[in-house]
Amino acid sequence: MDSAGLQRIIALCHEIGTEPMEAQLDQLQAILEDDELRLRERYDREILRDLRSPEDIWNTIRRVTENTNANEYFLSMMRHLLLIQEESPDMVGYYRFMHSLVRDVVMDRKLGTTERRLGHSVKRLIAQLNDAQRY
Repeated sequence: MDSAGLQRIIALCHEIGTEPMEAQLDQLQAILEDDELRLRERYDREILRDLRSPEDIWNTIRRVTENTNANEYFLSMMRHLLLIQEESPDMVGYYRFMHSLVRDVVMDRKLGTTERRLGHSVKRLIAQLNDAQRY
């Protein structure tokens, strides 16, 4: 719909500025957002068929990050994980620690446990990284 110019038409309708028009536009926006969410969920289900399959998980993460700035960091993280090669209790400890760290970072918004464990919220840490990158 965007390629057909829907957003341009919506912007023109907002310029009219009447209450009934705004109510209809709000309703339309809610429908469009719901439609986009459903489409994204369907797309995600089709891409990631099996959460138990390392190949499906790898391919999904790769597809999601390719052509983004996140791809560089994802690949770097994978390269660093390749350095853990010894099969020993240390190897299990490394991966257990990484699991805990990734879980805390990713689930911070839902669980809010990262601040208690790390002393800072994930949002604050990311903001600090972004500030440091600017300078």
